[in-house]
Amino acid sequence: MVELLYWIKTKIQDFGDLLEEPVQPIHIAKFATAAVNIATRMKVLTLKEALANPEILKELEQNPGTFKFPEPVDLVVTSRTGKYATVLQDPASPGGLRVEGPLGNLLEYMASSMNFSYTLIMPPDRGIGSQLPNGTWTGIVGQVSEKVADIGLESMKMIPKRIEVVDFGDILSYVYMKILAGKGHPKLNPMGFLYPLSPLVWAGLFGALLCVWAATVVLGSRPQGSRREAWAAALFYIYFGVVVQQAMAMKFIRGAEKLLIGSWMLVAMVMAWSYSCNLVSLLAARQVPQPIQSLRDVIDSDVKVITSRFTAFTHMLDHVESGIFKELSDLRLKNRWVYSKYGEADKPMELTRQGDHVQLTLDISAKQSVSDYFTKTGLCDFYLPRETFLPGPTSIVLQKGTPILQAVNHRIRRVVYAGLFDYWVSQSTVNASVCEKTPSTITVMEPLSFTAVSGMLAMWACGMALSLITFCVELALAKVTQ
Repeated sequence: MVELLYWIKTKIQDFGDLLEEPVQPIHIAKFATAAVNIATRMKVLTLKEALANPEILKELEQNPGTFKFPEPVDLVVTSRTGKYATVLQDPASPGGLRVEGPLGNLLEYMASSMNFSYTLIMPPDRGIGSQLPNGTWTGIVGQVSEKVADIGLESMKMIPKRIEVVDFGDILSYVYMKILAGKGHPKLNPMGFLYPLSPLVWAGLFGALLCVWAATVVLGSRPQGSRREAWAAALFYIYFGVVVQQAMAMKFIRGAEKLLIGSWMLVAMVMAWSYSCNLVSLLAARQVPQPIQSLRDVIDSDVKVITSRFTAFTHMLDHVESGIFKELSDLRLKNRWVYSKYGEADKPMELTRQGDHVQLTLDISAKQSVSDYFTKTGLCDFYLPRETFLPGPTSIVLQKGTPILQAVNHRIRRVVYAGLFDYWVSQSTVNASVCEKTPSTITVMEPLSFTAVSGMLAMWACGMALSLITFCVELALAKVTQ
């Protein structure tokens, strides 16, 4: 106030110099009185001081949807960089900080609608908040519950422990937990030559072969002088040869025999063409491994889990006593748990990309991380399994029992019902959709490698070994029967 009066006095004297007329003391006194009145009007109240006015409390109670502070009020807002907000350094802003993102837009709307300004602060531990053994809280929840801040600008899950110490605003969004895992390197399956036909088709083809062979044995005419067993074996070999497109060395005389072999040749020809076409496609395909699809897969594998510290999820794991989450919690005792640090977004993503770590995080946080990583590197090396768990509502928090809760809730409902909040969220993760539906199989154009044909060569080697064993058995039997 003294500095303001001194500045006004100086300007008055300067103004007198310009007029080349002395400024009388009475002029200075009048201007000083006006300055005091202006300064009084310009004084910004804290929320606590403003709520001491009964008229303001009455207006808040009767008309929360249209309420505006009649005089300047400055609120203290605590926030951190998270899934819905980004806190940046800004010397021009009160407190030297400003906030962007969906929650930043919401805060600006509330400030304009309710006629308040705000000073932004951050929790010392940069956390949402966890309860200490003495009952106090850290993080954003701690600052709001201890009345250091008026609003906690973090869309956090509503859990009973938090509801005991702070008031939640109306629901901003529903979130659920997801697994974020890294894709493996594309692999070629050596047994891919079996995949052009499904197991059921392979079984049907073999069954048709047996039926046609059996029908020919029953209806066909055996050449004179040939043993029935040898003739039946020769027929089977011929019908099998038709499947693999080999020539026939036997003549058929009866019409029934010709009809059977003709129908079989038609079926075998169509199946062979279908097989060869599909095989060409499959040899050009590479499967991208995605082994982790559920929490059970996480527990049964040897991957390590990455989570944030002091969240609703870790709080739940601290108190769970049975079920799959108890098994998941026990991983912390097996050196398979890693806590990510605030501000280190790149390190968890790189560990996840290597394939030996997975992240358990909120769905929006996972999409935001994938979006940021794609923006930086242009790579979509992550996938989100379909399994979801622990759904729940989220919102910002205010001091327990604060009279402005209903006024804030009216603004939140307007934003949510108009679809603005979802729109802001979608705009903050513009690149997330690029990586959402990346295929698990990709196509490449390259010469066939040994791996591509190793399965076929292995089957050929088994056939050669089997034929050698059969030949040796025949030699042994010939010696015995001599």
